[in-house]
Amino acid sequence: MDAQGVLLLHEYKIMIMDSELFAAALSSCVSSRTPKHTPACSSLHTLLGLLDMVFDMFTALGFSNIHAVYKAVKRHTSAEFKRSALWQTCHLSGTCCRACVQVGDGCYVHPEHLKWVVCLWLCTHVLDVERGRREVPERHVSTYQQAFLYVLEQLQDACETIEARLEKNNIFAASTPGTAA
Repeated sequence: MDAQGVLLLHEYKIMIMDSELFAAALSSCVSSRTPKHTPACSSLHTLLGLLDMVFDMFTALGFSNIHAVYKAVKRHTSAEFKRSALWQTCHLSGTCCRACVQVGDGCYVHPEHLKWVVCLWLCTHVLDVERGRREVPERHVSTYQQAFLYVLEQLQDACETIEARLEKNNIFAASTPGTAA
């Protein structure tokens, strides 16, 4: 992830960690009385756009499997996911498992990633779940706050791991001016 992406993630983690700011952004977006063009609402939409951007980046780096999981979770209609009784390969880790969680047609993740999948589902469906409320209950705000933080932290860890692998394999060396490949 480039420096600008890291800065954006950091800025939005600060917004998410500020309970009052995050609650205002969430309430602003879901309240039927509040205009949707408020700065608070805009920041939540920007955060959701940031998720899109990060997953698009994974595809650009050759990790379309991660983007496939994201798209499957976004299309999933509920936060409940079935377990497969057959051996499947996890789209995130490549591990074979007999109890993989099905997140979409032909898209499976190892059960160790279920928390991340459910948190990602909450993040991507927050506006649908809370639509029409006049006010978002404080316990819901806390749940969404924790979900966004967990997803962003896991994405940041994944980005660092991928970046380290690419550097180890000298993927960037051939394209960096002034360096020998």
